[in-house]
Amino acid sequence: AEGVGMVVRQFIDMLARMNITRIESAGVAFDPLVHEAVQQIETADAPPGTIVAEIAPGYRFGDKLVRAAMVVVARAPSAKA
Repeated sequence: AEGVGMVVRQFIDMLARMNITRIESAGVAFDPLVHEAVQQIETADAPPGTIVAEIAPGYRFGDKLVRAAMVVVARAPSAKA
């Protein structure tokens, strides 16, 4: 496990040297330019339009989007009748 962890760290360092960065998603407002909403969830724990979970990370190469982050977005709870 320790060896695999070292290889993962080396891979992440190599990506950083090539100017490939991960898009941070959890807890930020949904942005359709860098996020792909794959699910919405009704919750009172987060404001509507906030990302509550990241399914798959997104990446940028400099200023260009390589892959959009796949995320779960909060929406307001529906009124119960």
